[in-house]
Amino acid sequence: MTEQMRLQREAMQQQQQLMQQLMSPLEHRLLGGSRAPDTFQASAGQSVKFLSSLIPAFGATDEEDVELWLEKIESVADIHSLPHVVMLSAATAKLTKTARRWFDLSS
Repeated sequence: MTEQMRLQREAMQQQQQLMQQLMSPLEHRLLGGSRAPDTFQASAGQSVKFLSSLIPAFGATDEEDVELWLEKIESVADIHSLPHVVMLSAATAKLTKTARRWFDLSS
């Protein structure tokens, strides 16, 4: 293995670790509780589409704050009484760039 390949592999591993650290709070928040199914009236697909339209994309760049992004998702989902599975689906649909690559590699 060449030195450049080794360095690239190490950089990718560091990015994956960073993404795990960034996404761990998301998984904990979104999967940590449950909502009553009777408060959920729209179909899951409609709800994911609705929530996705209200939240920004997240690419895990230096300019983005994962905590603010998570708070936005939670706030909108709480206002509309959306279940955690909808929050998780909408959040993963809005991942881009490094965040998307990490998610795709880890799932």
